[in-house]
Amino acid sequence: MRALTGAGTLMSIYLDRTRQFNRGRTRAILAGGQAVVLHRLAIMSKDGDWILREEPETMEHILSVLEGYGARYRFGAPLDVGWLADGWP
Repeated sequence: MRALTGAGTLMSIYLDRTRQFNRGRTRAILAGGQAVVLHRLAIMSKDGDWILREEPETMEHILSVLEGYGARYRFGAPLDVGWLADGWP
C-alpha cells in the first residue's frame, strides 16, 4: 500500500499502525473512514477503525503496539475476545 500525499500524510499513520498490527501474521484490517480514504473515495476521516481477529494473541499484540505509543483506554468496549465475539450490549 502506498500512502497518499498532501492531506493524506496522516493516512500513513493508519497504514503504519496496520503494518505493525500485522507484523508476522494478519490480525487487523483497516476499516471505516480510513479504508474509504485509502481507496480515494473520501479525502479525510477523523479516526481509525480496524477489524480484528477474535483471538487472545491478537488482542495482546494490538495492545502491545498501542502501549508503545503511550495509548490508554478510554471509556468504551474493552479490547477483549469476549467483547468482540458477543458484541457491544
